Amino acid sequence: MAPAPPAEIVRALPSPVLDEFYQIIDPYSVRNPFRNSTLRWRNYVLCLLMLHLGLRRGETLVLPMDALKSEKRFTPTVETVNWLNVGDNPYQRDPRQEQPSLKNNNAARQLPVPPALASLIRTFVESYRPSTRHSYLFSSLEGNPLSLRQVNGIFVTITGELTTEARQTLQQYRGAGRITPHDMRHTCATVRLHQFVENGDDLEMAIQRLRAFFGWARTSDMPRRYARAFFEDRLATIWNHAFDVHVSHLRS
Repeated sequence: MAPAPPAEIVRALPSPVLDEFYQIIDPYSVRNPFRNSTLRWRNYVLCLLMLHLGLRRGETLVLPMDALKSEKRFTPTVETVNWLNVGDNPYQRDPRQEQPSLKNNNAARQLPVPPALASLIRTFVESYRPSTRHSYLFSSLEGNPLSLRQVNGIFVTITGELTTEARQTLQQYRGAGRITPHDMRHTCATVRLHQFVENGDDLEMAIQRLRAFFGWARTSDMPRRYARAFFEDRLATIWNHAFDVHVSHLRS
C-alpha cells in the first residue's frame, strides 16, 4: 500500500523571505535576474496577481488582456473602482499543449483590485506587453501564451536569487528551501484571513469571505485548513506571551 502524501503546509511565506521576494521581482531592482524590461514587468505583474489576489497558476494564465475592468462611481466624490474578471478567455481557443484552466466553476469570480495594483497592470499592458497574435495577458518571448512550465521556471529563477539565510528560513519553516507559485496563494489567503478577523468578522464569516474570494467550493476543506494555521499562529503568540509573563514573575 502506497504511503499517504504529506499534508500540504498552508502557511504564509516568512516575512524576511517575502521582503527578499519583493526586492527580487521589482523591475528596477539590481537583484532582478531577468534580462530585459519586458520579462521583468511581465514577471512582476504575474507575481503580484498571484500574491495579492491569490490567483492559482492556471487562473493567471487564462486571463485575457482586458481582464482588468474599471468604472467611475459618483459618490460625494468621483471614485474609480477596479476589478479583475477571473475566468476563461472568451476570445479564442487555447493553443497550448498543456492547457491551463480554472479548477472548477467556483473559480470564475470578480476580484476587487486596489488602485496601485491596477495602475501596474495597465503600465504593463500599455508599455511592456509585446504585440502578439493571441489575446492572453501573459506571453513568452516567442510571442506564445505563457505556459505552466514557464511559470514554474520563473519561480525557480527567483528562488535562485534568494540569500542563503532566506533559503534556510524557508527550509526550517516550511520543509522546502524554495518558493513555488502556490506559495503566493497560501500567503495571500493567510493575510486575508487575518485582515477579515482584525476588521471584526468572526471566524465563520471570515471563512465564508475566503470561499468567495479564492473560488473554493462550499464543500472544500481548504478554508478550514487556513483557519487551523490561523489558530496555530495565535496559540504561539499567546504561549510566548504567557511564558514571558511567567518568567517575569519568577525573576521578581
